[in-house]
Amino acid sequence: MDTSFLNWSLKLYRTSTLEVRASWLLGVWMLFDAVRFAHTSQWWLIPFAFIVPIISMYIHAMAHVVMVRLVGGSADRTTLSVINDQTDMQVPLNPAKQLAVGASGPLISLVLWLSAEALYYAIATPQSFAWFLIAYIALTNKYITLINLLACAMCDGARIWRAILWPLFGLGRAIRWTVLLSYLCSIVIIGLGIYLTDLLLLVIGIMCLMTTISEHRSVKLGFDPIFNIEFDTINESRSQSWFGRWQQRRRLRAIERRSQEVSDEQEIVDKLLEKVSVQGLPSLTEQERTTLNRISKKQKQREKTEI
Repeated sequence: MDTSFLNWSLKLYRTSTLEVRASWLLGVWMLFDAVRFAHTSQWWLIPFAFIVPIISMYIHAMAHVVMVRLVGGSADRTTLSVINDQTDMQVPLNPAKQLAVGASGPLISLVLWLSAEALYYAIATPQSFAWFLIAYIALTNKYITLINLLACAMCDGARIWRAILWPLFGLGRAIRWTVLLSYLCSIVIIGLGIYLTDLLLLVIGIMCLMTTISEHRSVKLGFDPIFNIEFDTINESRSQSWFGRWQQRRRLRAIERRSQEVSDEQEIVDKLLEKVSVQGLPSLTEQERTTLNRISKKQKQREKTEI
């Protein structure tokens, strides 16, 4: 089935370093809000249904673009869509940098949400035009913040959860487990959309499920569409969890200590044997005899263990 129409978008503007587009799905979101305001006779809010979502998503997307460049990556195109953005970016393969880029969008949306909430409660005249408008701004950015924290492939949470799980369990497990979380989130959103009879939420859940299925197919082939890497070919030392790296360092330190211990013991044995060859066995003191016997026993025990 040809689904290219789902990716259609309108170019808003282009600079020398960035192209900004708007998905037709963003238009559906704005139209949905405009119809909702018409049904509730909030006619004065209808024009803002075509302003607030696109500005909120633009600020959200620009947070990603700025952060990805701050961490040394690149981003040359972003498409504003329903509740999320689709930004083409290359981020250094580092969990902290990936987390910073993924969290920057939800963080700025959280600031807008909380700022609008504060103004909402500070307005002296409830039910006024400003009161309704600020409530709409707060609700819009609340949706953007919370949904983008989910692990769904179409949301920022897909990158955020990978970055969080990577240091704990390794890159491969982080990617696969985030895909499983994405399935769970999709099912929950669809269930809530049906239970609350919320068409927009239901559409988001279905879209999330569709993108997760596509993501899962790629991951099974060893390619992660979120980090944009063939993760099965990444050097193990770069993708290993911090616990795995700690265990590896611990094993190496144990080997080094054991090697140094063997070297020190052999040095002592060589000195004692040299003394015996020159002065004879009776020349050894009681302490030297004890040391020689102790080292000899350890060497024999070590040989048995290795066998």
